[in-house]
Amino acid sequence: MSILSVTSLAHAQTVRTVQGQVIDRSTNEPLPGVNVLIKGTVSGASTDAAGKYSLQVKEDNAVLVFSYVGYEKAEAVVGNQSILNMSLQPDLKSLEEVVVVGYGTQKKSDLTGAVATVSTKEITQLPVDRVEQGLQGRVAGVQVTQTSGAPGGTLRVRIRGSNSIQYGNDPLYVIDGFPVGGSSVFVNPNDVESMTVLKDASATAIYGARGANGVIIITTKKGSSGKTQVDYDAYYGVQQVTKKLDLLNAQDWATLDRQFWQVFRNGSLLSRAYTPEQISQMGKGTDWQDAIFRSAPIQSHNISIRGGNEKTKFSVSGNYFNQDGIVINSNFTKGNIGFNLEHKANDRFQFGSSLQLNYNRDRPIPHSTTGHDNSGVIYAALHSVPTLPVRNPDGSYSSQDKLWTQQGIYANPSIQNPVEMAERSEYKNTNSRILGNIYAQYKLAEGLVAKVSAGGYISNGRGRSYIPSDFIVSRTTGGTASINSTEIINWINENTLTYQKVFNTKHRIEALGGFSLQRERTESLVAGTQNFFTNVTGYNNLVLGQNPQFPESNVSQWSLASFLGRVNYDYDNKYLLTVSARYDGSSRFGKNNRFGFFPSAAVAWRVAEEDFLKDVSWLSDLKVRASIGVTGNQSIPLYQNLQTFGQGSPYAIGNTFVPTVVPGALVNENMKWESTRQIDAGIDIGLFNNRLTIVADYYNKTTRDLLFGVAIPRQGGYTSTLMNIGSVRNKGFEFGLNAVIVDKAVKWNFSGNIAFNRNKVLKLADADRFFGSSISGYMIQRNGGAGSVIMTGQPIGMFWGNIFDGLWQTQEEYNAGHMKTNRNTGPGFENYRDIDGNGIFEEGLDETIIGNPHPDYEFGINNTLTYKGFDLSVFMNGVQGNDILNLNLIDLTTQVNGMNGLAIYKNAWTGPGTSNTIAKVDRPDGRQGTFPNRASSNYIEDGSFVRLRNLTLGYTLPLKGMISKPRIYIAGENLLTFTNYSGYNPEVNSMGNNNTVMGVDMNAYPLARTYRLGLQVRF
Repeated sequence: MSILSVTSLAHAQTVRTVQGQVIDRSTNEPLPGVNVLIKGTVSGASTDAAGKYSLQVKEDNAVLVFSYVGYEKAEAVVGNQSILNMSLQPDLKSLEEVVVVGYGTQKKSDLTGAVATVSTKEITQLPVDRVEQGLQGRVAGVQVTQTSGAPGGTLRVRIRGSNSIQYGNDPLYVIDGFPVGGSSVFVNPNDVESMTVLKDASATAIYGARGANGVIIITTKKGSSGKTQVDYDAYYGVQQVTKKLDLLNAQDWATLDRQFWQVFRNGSLLSRAYTPEQISQMGKGTDWQDAIFRSAPIQSHNISIRGGNEKTKFSVSGNYFNQDGIVINSNFTKGNIGFNLEHKANDRFQFGSSLQLNYNRDRPIPHSTTGHDNSGVIYAALHSVPTLPVRNPDGSYSSQDKLWTQQGIYANPSIQNPVEMAERSEYKNTNSRILGNIYAQYKLAEGLVAKVSAGGYISNGRGRSYIPSDFIVSRTTGGTASINSTEIINWINENTLTYQKVFNTKHRIEALGGFSLQRERTESLVAGTQNFFTNVTGYNNLVLGQNPQFPESNVSQWSLASFLGRVNYDYDNKYLLTVSARYDGSSRFGKNNRFGFFPSAAVAWRVAEEDFLKDVSWLSDLKVRASIGVTGNQSIPLYQNLQTFGQGSPYAIGNTFVPTVVPGALVNENMKWESTRQIDAGIDIGLFNNRLTIVADYYNKTTRDLLFGVAIPRQGGYTSTLMNIGSVRNKGFEFGLNAVIVDKAVKWNFSGNIAFNRNKVLKLADADRFFGSSISGYMIQRNGGAGSVIMTGQPIGMFWGNIFDGLWQTQEEYNAGHMKTNRNTGPGFENYRDIDGNGIFEEGLDETIIGNPHPDYEFGINNTLTYKGFDLSVFMNGVQGNDILNLNLIDLTTQVNGMNGLAIYKNAWTGPGTSNTIAKVDRPDGRQGTFPNRASSNYIEDGSFVRLRNLTLGYTLPLKGMISKPRIYIAGENLLTFTNYSGYNPEVNSMGNNNTVMGVDMNAYPLARTYRLGLQVRF
C-alpha cells in the first residue's frame, strides 16, 4: 500500500466527505469497480471509470478497506484527510492463470496434462467468422486448414494428427459446458473469453467416448461487478484475390488450338480451329479470372454490455458480420446475440444461465471440386476460351456452345459462361441456432458443492437451389429446383459433486464425481422438381416443375449415458497427481459392447519448488509431467448396430412394377468404439521471473479397433459388414515459447510454437492397402478415380499413381523402352517408370507412392510491440514438407483443344530436346481424351509455405471520461505468402474434411487478401 497524496483540513465537523482515486501500482492506470468500504460497517462506495470514489466518513479513526479482484487488499486510516488516493498491488497468486478444463478449472501451475489456451485478443486479431480460425498457428499440435477461401468456408481441424481412417477426426467442442460435435460456427468470436485445447488423454479422458480427437473448450464472456461497461468493436475492410493463375491469352490459345487440329487425325478436322487471319487480329481477349473476381467488402460490428454487483453479474452482446466473396455473387452473413447471467443468492446457493442465438445466411456460387466437372464457376473461368467476350454486343451472355454450333469453332460446348453461372444460378443456405444452458450450484458442506445443469441446442437449417432451364446442364432436365431442411434437437443434463479439502496444510485434494445424459434427434427432408417452363420463380414455387422427383425424409436419434470422475492430489505444492475416468454407454454400438471405460492418470513434479532450487533466482518455474490414458471415438454413422431396411429395385409382377424393401448391411453386435491409448511426457520451464517460458511435449498415441467395412461372401445376401479391425499411430513433439524481450517504454512480446507429427497405419482389415475416396472418375481413370492410398507402414492418404520420368524424345528411344506396347503414349508423351523392373510398363501394376500430404512440421510466430499509445502486431504461420496433388494441371496442360490452359503450355514438346515436362499438342491413338487419365508424380508439388497472416498497427487515444481510451487500427491479412506452389493457395484441400484424401487442389476457391480499418471503444 502507498498513500500518494494527502490534503490536511481542520476537523470542523463530525461528518465529512472523503474522496480520491485508485490506480494500479505497476501501470498507474485507474481501476474502475474497486470496492471502498469503511471497516466494520456496510457503508462504502465503488470507483468509477476514472478510478475515482467519494463517500461520507463520521470518525477520524475510520479505516478504509480497498478491495479488487486480482489485487492485494489495502487499508488506510482516514485521519484528518479529505483526499485519499490509493495504489493497489497486483496479487500475483490470485492473478495466476486459471485454465478451464473438463468440468472445472485449475491453476495453470497445477496442470498435469497437455493443455493450451488462446485468449480473446488472439482470436479476434483476425477477421474470423468462426472461433476455430483463431487457433491457426497459435497452438502447437493443432492443425487448422481453411479448405476453401469462400465466405463461411469449412475448416478442417486436427489435434495431434488423424486417428480414424473412415470416420470422425474432428475434436469435441464444449461451449459453456455444452458438448457439441462438428464445429462452433454459431459462436460469436468477440464473445469468447478463452479457448482451452485439451490434447492428451489425461485432459480428455473425462469426455470418454468423445475425447480421442481432442477437446476444445470455449468459454464465453461473463459479467463483472462494478460499473456497467459498454464496448463497441467494429471494422470495415476490402478483400482481393491473392493470386491469379497465368493462363493463355486469346491469340496464344487460338494458335495452340490450331496446332492441335493440324496434327490430330492428319488435319482432317482443322476447320474446327480459327484461321490464321482471324488469329492475327486477336489480342489478349477475355481474362475470365478478372471477370469473376472482384474487390469485396467485409465488415463486422460487435457491441457488448457487461456489469453487475457482488451478487448479480450479467453480460449481453450482439454481433453482425457480413462478408462478400471475392468471386461475384457470393456472400456470407451472420448475426449473433449472447446472454449470460449469474446470481449469488447467498454464501451457499448460486445459479446462472447462458444463451447463444445465431442466424447465418450463405449465398455460395456453383462450385465443383470433383475434377472434370462443368458445374463450377471457378472451373469454367479457368477453362473457358479467351476468344469470347463476357457478353455479346446485344447484352446476352456469350456461349461456347453457340461458338461451336453456329460458327463451327470447337470450344467445349458443355462449359457454361462463368459470369452467367455466377449471376443466374440461385443458391441460398440459412440456419437458425439456439444454444442455452442453465445451472444451479449449492454448497452442501464446507468444501462440498453440488451442481446441476441442463442445456438444449436447436438447429434449423434450410438449403435452396435453382439451376435455370436454359443452362447447358439443364438440357435434359429443363431446369432443376430443390429445397431441403434439417432440424436438430439436442438436450443434456449433467449432475456433479465436487469436494475440496486441505489436510495438514500440505495435502490438497479435489474430487469430482458426476452423471450425464445426452440425446440428439435429427429430422431431414428433401424435395425437388425439374422441367420448368419459366425461370421467374426459381425454387420459390416447386409446383411449376412438371417432373417432380421422389422426395426423401429421414429421422435419426442417438443417446449417451455416462458416469464420470476425477481426483486431483497436490502434496506441498510440489507433487501432483490426477486420476480421471469416464464410463460411457452409447446407443451407436452393438449390444455386446455398448458400454466402455476410459481411464487416465497423470503425475507432475514442480521441481522449482524444491529446496535445492529455491536460491536459483533466474529459475521461476520448472515442472515435469507425464500422463497415460485411453479415450474413445463414437463418431460413426448411426444404426450400424441395428438391422436396417431400404428401398430396393422395382420388381415386376405381371405388367406392374412394385416397390421392394431390402435389408441393409449385416449387423455386427460386437461392434464398439475406436479407442486411442496415449502417453505424454512434458516439461514446463519459466525463466527470469517468467519473462521466458518454454513448454515441450512428446506424445505417442495408438488408435485401435478401427472400424472398417469388411467384405464377406455374397451367399448370405450381404457383401460387407462393419468390424473393428485396424490401428493407426500418431507420435510427435511440440514446442512453445513465450518471451518478454523488452519491458520498458517500449514493450516487445514474442510467442512461437512448432509441432512435428508422424502418422502411420499399423494394421488394416483384410489387406495391406486400399484406395481413398474417389477424386475424379474422369480425370483419374484408375483405381476407381482415387489418387490416394491407405496402406500399412505409411501415413493415411499417401498420394498414389505413376512416377513420371519425363517425355519420350525420339521414336527409337520409345521403341526400345518399356512402354513400346502401350498405345497411351509415344514420342513427345509421358514416360512412366517401370516400378517392378520387368521391362514392361503394366497399367495398374507399375504404381507406387508419389507424394505425402502430411507436413514435416507446422509453426506459428507472433510479435507484439507497444510504445505509449501505439501497438504493432505481426503474426506469421506456415507448414513445411507437405505435398499437394495439383489436379488443375491435368486439364490445364493437356486440354487445349476446346479449353484454355496455363501459359506454360506454350513450352509444349515440339521435337527431341524441346521439352521434358509439357507433352506435345496432340493425342495418342490409344488415349481417351487428350489428358493422361491418371495421377502421376508430375502433378505433385511442394506445398510448403510461410505466410504473413496478420499485420496490425493501432493507436489508443489518451481520452478519459465517458469514452475510455478508444483505439483505432489498420490491419492486413494474408499480405505475403512465400511458397513454390503454382496454384492459388498452398493451404488447400478441395476434398474438405475427407479422411482419406488430403492436400488435393481442384478448382479451389482462392484465398483473399484483406485490408481493414477498425475501431474499439468503451463507454
